[in-house]
Amino acid sequence: SGAHVTDYKLEMDDPSTAYGFRAVYSGDDLQHTCKDLQPNQGYKFRVYAVNSVGSSLPSTISTFLTLSSPPSCPQHVRLIGKPHPYMFIAEWDAPQNTGGGKIAAYLAQ
Repeated sequence: SGAHVTDYKLEMDDPSTAYGFRAVYSGDDLQHTCKDLQPNQGYKFRVYAVNSVGSSLPSTISTFLTLSSPPSCPQHVRLIGKPHPYMFIAEWDAPQNTGGGKIAAYLAQ
């Protein structure tokens, strides 16, 4: 039994930083929405229970992978050389944001 749990502390390890686990939530809810994560990125989480006596040991570490998102649009589409009656050459710059994955193909319309 013991003292009643009053809070939970959620920590996240963000691989884009070198800080290790950092607190992202503290409160009495049994869930928390983590926002502003990067696409196609793995994150590690652990939770502590807290009561009037102190904090528990951390939970087992859970790892979650966010999904990829669509890329941003290609930039600076331009014509290379002169257009011909039945062809032309177009060129563009790659998207600034790949959505967390590799660009598989470009579709010109």
